This record gives sequence, structure tokens and C-alpha cells, in this order.
Amino acid sequence: MSDAKDIDIDTVPPQTPGVEGAVAGPTIHHAAAVCLDDIEMELDSVDAATAELRHTVTEQKKAIQHWTAGNKALSIKQSSAYQSEDKLDEMVNSIQRRLEAVLVRNADLRTLIASAEGDGIKQEMDIQRATTRIENLTGRNSMLGMLNMPEQMEGTLGGPEGIPHSVIGGAMWAPYSFGGSGSAPGPS
Repeated sequence: MSDAKDIDIDTVPPQTPGVEGAVAGPTIHHAAAVCLDDIEMELDSVDAATAELRHTVTEQKKAIQHWTAGNKALSIKQSSAYQSEDKLDEMVNSIQRRLEAVLVRNADLRTLIASAEGDGIKQEMDIQRATTRIENLTGRNSMLGMLNMPEQMEGTLGGPEGIPHSVIGGAMWAPYSFGGSGSAPGPS
């Protein structure tokens, strides 16, 4: 600011016609003009600051709007993420239920297999018992065949070389005497 602003108006002598008035008048006008210029400059500065402040406020409003929109988008994304998480939890639960069902089925199959193996072992034992019984019965039949052999034989049982033999009841028998007639059979 200029030095004219520092002039104190009270110290300037009142205007009087003459030389002093002529000097004092322009000085006061000049000082007032300088003060007005300073005030206008201050007002311009205030206007510039106000415009800058308005611009800053506008930018902040835009930033708040962007932040609000971003916040809404984030909220939507977060909601979508929660929904996706819920769906994922449902899928995991479904898979776990299926896995448990498969494990139960596997346990049931193992039980059936073990039961079938047990039944198979029992059947094998039954077959062995039946086979043994059949063998015993076959042996008894053979013994009975030996006892009944003299009545079934008629005539001589001699073979081509003079060694008599006969197959009765699945067993080979030969009479004790080479003549073969009426003799008791015995094992060969």
C-alpha cells in the first residue's frame, strides 16, 4: 500500500482560501483516492478469495457426491458379496450333506459286503459239510454194494487173463477164488 494511507486527516489543516487550501485540498483528495483504490483492491482480493472458496466448496460437493455414489456402489458390492457368501455356504452345506450320505452308503455297502462274505463262508462250510456227507453216504453205499455183491453176481467173473474182476457200485471187486462162482468178493 502507498504511504498516502498513512496520512492522518485530522492533522491536515482545514481548507482555507489561498495557498494552504490549494495544497491541502489535492492532498486529501489524493489520499482519499488512494484509500478507495486500496479498498477496491481489498474487495477484489475478497472477491477472489470468495470465488476460490466457492470453487473449493463446489469441488468438495462433487467429491462428496462421488464418495456417496462410490459408497452406494460399495454397499451394493458388499451386499452382493454377502449374497455370494450365503450361496457359497449353501453349496458347501449341500456338498457336506451329500458327502455324509455317500459315507453312510459306503458303510451300508461295507456291512452288506461283510454280511455277504460271512454268508459266503457259511455257504462254503455248508458245501463242505454236504460234500463230506455225500462222501460218507457214497462210502456206505459202496459197503452195502460189497455186501450185496454175491447175490448180484451170476456166473463166473473171470477176465481174459484168468483174473476175475467186476465193477459194482463204483468200486472194483474181484472174487477170492479164480473160479469165481459162489465165492465171496473182496477188495482188490
